[in-house]
Amino acid sequence: MRFLRFLALAVWFGLHSTKTPNGPGGTPRGKKNQPTKVGNVDAGKGAKSAIRATKEYAGKGRAEQGDQSTNPTDPSDPTKTDPKAQQKQALIEEAQAQGIKISADRVVEIGKDPNGKIVFLEEGKGGQRGAGLEHIYEEHGSQFEQAGIPKEDVPDLVHKAATEGEYTGYTQGKAPGRPIYEVEHNGQKQYVAVSVGSNGFIVGANMRSGDDPFKGAQKDPKSETNPNHRGY
Repeated sequence: MRFLRFLALAVWFGLHSTKTPNGPGGTPRGKKNQPTKVGNVDAGKGAKSAIRATKEYAGKGRAEQGDQSTNPTDPSDPTKTDPKAQQKQALIEEAQAQGIKISADRVVEIGKDPNGKIVFLEEGKGGQRGAGLEHIYEEHGSQFEQAGIPKEDVPDLVHKAATEGEYTGYTQGKAPGRPIYEVEHNGQKQYVAVSVGSNGFIVGANMRSGDDPFKGAQKDPKSETNPNHRGY
C-alpha cells in the first residue's frame, strides 16, 4: 500500500512539475496527443523516469527485505556468536559424518584426545543400565564431592581427564577395566577413572584416592607397548 501511494505521488509530480504555456502538464490547443515540452523538457518522459525510478527503489527495498528473511542473524543463537559453541557444533557434525550415534541436543562436553579421537559426554540417564553424566552423578557423585569437586565442575573434569589427562597405565576392575588418568584441576592433581566406549561416548567415571590411586588396580599391558594407548 505504501508503494502504491508513493508511485501515485511520483507520477503526479512528474506530470505537474513542468509548467507549459497552457498550464501545468497541459497540451497546446489544437495539438492533441502531442508531448508537452518546454524547451528541451518532455513532461511525458519526466513521468516515465519518475515511474522507473520508483520501481527501481521499490525493487531494491524488496531485495533487501528478502536478504533479511533468508539470511536472518539471530543473536540468541550461540552457534553463530560463541566460538566455543561453534567448535562444539563442528565436532558434533564431524562425529555424525563419521557415522557416530550422538544426541546433539544432549551433548555436555566434546573434544578430541591426543590421537584425534572424538570423545564426548552426554547428559545420559541414571538407573539400571545407566550411562553418561546422570549415571556418574547417581553412582559416584559423593566421591567427587568428598574430593572437593563441585557438581558443576564434574563434566569438565571427567572429559578433561579422558582427553587431556595423562594415562597412568592402570585400570580398575575386571579387564579391560576403567582407565585411570592423572589430571590437574584448579591447580590440584586429581586421579579420575573414566570408561570411554569405542565410539568415544563416556559411559562412566569415578574419583580415585589421591593418597593411593592405584590400590586394587591392574597394570594395562597395552600401555607398555604402545605409548599412544589411552586405555580405550
